[in-house]
Amino acid sequence: MREGILLTGGTGFLGTELAARLAKAEETLVYVLVRAADHEESAQRLRAAWQHDQSLYQAVGKRLLDFTKADLGLSAEALLALRDNVTLVILSAGGLGTPVILRHSGVPCSDTLFADPVLCVAGPMENFGQDRQLLMPFISQQDGYILSPYMDYLSFFFHRSWRLPMRNIASIMIKLADEEAGTTDGRRIHKTMSPADQRSMDRAVAQSREILERLGVREQDQFLGTLSAGHPGGMLPLTEGKKENLHPSVLPENLYVADATILPRSLGNPPMLTIMALAKKIAALL
Repeated sequence: MREGILLTGGTGFLGTELAARLAKAEETLVYVLVRAADHEESAQRLRAAWQHDQSLYQAVGKRLLDFTKADLGLSAEALLALRDNVTLVILSAGGLGTPVILRHSGVPCSDTLFADPVLCVAGPMENFGQDRQLLMPFISQQDGYILSPYMDYLSFFFHRSWRLPMRNIASIMIKLADEEAGTTDGRRIHKTMSPADQRSMDRAVAQSREILERLGVREQDQFLGTLSAGHPGGMLPLTEGKKENLHPSVLPENLYVADATILPRSLGNPPMLTIMALAKKIAALL
């Protein structure tokens, strides 16, 4: 009998990579649990996430589980087979979703949530055209944060200060490596910036204002964007002794976490390559 693997978060960067690698093994049978309002929406989300590889959807999509139903949308016989076949569970529900699932399952997590705070400093610049440029074409690595050219669409649509034609806005993004102190219970997120975080952010804002002023944007015309969480994680941080098997000791042997939840600290950088490497490493271990 083929070994069954239950994967959550199959629509994310890491979940997609895991599903693709695990599905190639003839001895495994991958089941995917997708969060959505109903089964049809789950299928649509999965097809959209895997549009680059329709063969993967054809291979795994028929084993899509309905998150909204207690029986996962399966018949009694299929549910029994799922219980008997699945010998390995991989959680990839993200830095906010995975800790909630773990705690509801009796697995302790620590109040060490980081958020990678993101804030943009901007100002008016006639026909600058940043909305037609590549997002984050380069970064400037600073002590505890990065700076990068970035058109902040969140602030443009929802922040009053950004009510200008998008082509006339010059924007610099700050991404901060914040301290690991915070938590979530699935309903609310409890996370504040520490005094050290605020000092770093103030320094980054001052630096961004200086850059914009050198570009010709007067300081009195500059404005801030919406402070947001870039890439949360860290509530089940890996220790030095677990860096090889990527399996925190509090987890059952047949349960792995494959997302930013296990990162030991905030990166303060775009995490895409780290997440891809994590997916490849866990898939190889399994």
